[in-house]
Amino acid sequence: MPYAFTKQYGISHGHAVALTFGAFAAAHATAPAKCLQPGLPLEAHEAAMQTLANALGLDLPTSIADWFGSYCASLELDLGLIRHGVMEKSLAAIAQSVNPERLSNNPVAMTESDLLDILQASR
Repeated sequence: MPYAFTKQYGISHGHAVALTFGAFAAAHATAPAKCLQPGLPLEAHEAAMQTLANALGLDLPTSIADWFGSYCASLELDLGLIRHGVMEKSLAAIAQSVNPERLSNNPVAMTESDLLDILQASR
């Protein structure tokens, strides 16, 4: 999705990644076993998420999204797709434009609907 933000809206790539990172992290922190890539045990995914939370000084992986939002606010990095010109009516097309091959190494198997949920949470 960040590629679409950069190409269509001129948002730098790092900032474009940050725009959806919180919602993306939240989806990963709460992903059930049925949403993980085949062969990835839930315990391994949960352990990896806990390691990330611990590295950030957090107790729970579900705190990562809030931590990230606060961190970006401390940097005065504006998050919010709409404030960057990404209109609600464009979200479905952006979700649809994602190359599924690029997501195949992601621990959570993401559907177009999942991506749309992340975009809507990042408005």
